Amino acid sequence: MSANILEVKNLTVHIKKQTIFQNINFSIDNKEVVTILGDSGAGKTTLLKTLNSLVPNYQGEIYLNGELINLNDKIIRKHHAKRMGLVFQDFNLYPHLTVMENICLAPRLRKEQPINEIVTLALEWLKKLRIETKKDHYPHQLSGGEKQRVAIIRALLLNPQILCFDEPTSALDPSLKSEVVKLIKQLGESMTILIVTHDLEFAKEVSKRIIYMEKGVITRDCNVENYFTA
Repeated sequence: MSANILEVKNLTVHIKKQTIFQNINFSIDNKEVVTILGDSGAGKTTLLKTLNSLVPNYQGEIYLNGELINLNDKIIRKHHAKRMGLVFQDFNLYPHLTVMENICLAPRLRKEQPINEIVTLALEWLKKLRIETKKDHYPHQLSGGEKQRVAIIRALLLNPQILCFDEPTSALDPSLKSEVVKLIKQLGESMTILIVTHDLEFAKEVSKRIIYMEKGVITRDCNVENYFTA
């Protein structure tokens, strides 16, 4: 079995006859925080979505814990959120549901845990991320930082092996960036994290490794110190 938690081999995606990226190869170790950088149009967000089963009909191979998984298969795609969680750039919370209802919806629909266990775990995470007083609020009553924490907890309740973030600082007031840095560092102590961002300073603070994409290919892959001193 591979020592990597995630390994990508020759990953290629074409959308409407356009090549978004081609022959992408990289791997990620357990509890590693990796950031994908690159200009707009480089393919980094599509790469993140492909790994989260949101872009079907890719070519290449994706391994999780040494196991080849076929995300072109509808049944495998359906259950993939248990492997990889994605915190969307705009959070994608349901406006008509409370914080608690947003967090608990997916695990309740899966029917793999008793409801009382789901609620207990949700309350534990709300307390850890210091928003337990917001559990009965609706998304419009939350700040950007609070919405992000709710979206993170929603992903964590499915117990993913890898947690992914798409532009985690772009929808937030700049004053909240330090809070996001602390939060991702805290989560990175116990799990693998993959981030897409344009924010160089943020990437420098939270990452162990940087992957740089340019026009659909990886042009650099190195530890964070080497990236910012080269």
